[in-house]
Amino acid sequence: MTCNASHENMERIGHTQDSFAGEGNSTLKGRVSLALRFVLSLFRHVCALGFVSAAAGCAIWTGSVVRYHVIDYPTPQKPAESSIPDKLMVYRFLLTDAVDVYHLVVTSADDKERTITLQRWEFDPSDMVTELIQRDLDASGLFEKTVDQWSSARYRYALEGTIKKLEGVVKDGKAAAVLHVDVTLKDFESPIGARKSIMAKDYVIEEPSVDPKPVSIVRAVNLAVRKLSEQIRNDIAATLTKEADGGNDADSHDDKTMPVRVSSSTRR
Repeated sequence: MTCNASHENMERIGHTQDSFAGEGNSTLKGRVSLALRFVLSLFRHVCALGFVSAAAGCAIWTGSVVRYHVIDYPTPQKPAESSIPDKLMVYRFLLTDAVDVYHLVVTSADDKERTITLQRWEFDPSDMVTELIQRDLDASGLFEKTVDQWSSARYRYALEGTIKKLEGVVKDGKAAAVLHVDVTLKDFESPIGARKSIMAKDYVIEEPSVDPKPVSIVRAVNLAVRKLSEQIRNDIAATLTKEADGGNDADSHDDKTMPVRVSSSTRR
């Protein structure tokens, strides 16, 4: 009987230990599960906070987003009264180091500070100006045909230019777009002894802007290029008319000409 009692007591102790072990395992699993749920909840909150911060950051960044601009305006519809029976080739205008190829530059005339704005050019300014001048000359019908420098057409006249300044200027609270371009017209069939350069002009155009904002200055740049194109067409027509009247003498062309300044006091 003593042995049987001892055996029963041992079995009870074993069952008690197994019960305690089972309860311990269940408690541990519960704690682990609770910890995992806490970590997942914390992760979700962190992700949500990160999303909100990112959205706010995007909103802030959008306020100073870089904008791209193209120099353009409607094609002039007024054709020339008579067409010159020759072709004109417009060479790509060159740029000096003072012209920024990528950004609109605004200079303060008061403190001489030069600011590169977040307003960028969609294309190289020399390409845009050249293409507009060539387009306008061709649309005007001044020549039989006006082509670019990549054309294989045979031509008599050539137009060359250098853009020396293309920027905004702010002075005394007033803003304007400033365009400075040298232009030369050459006649490759000029008589022997006569100069090939039959026209050389220095254009300085100042177009007022409604305000100093970069976007407004870009609009003024468009108007300045339009005026440049119109003035070039008028000067070419006057020069060729003079040449046709016998003005192509060796001494009739100066190496340097007075600058042609075009300004506007009205806003459109």
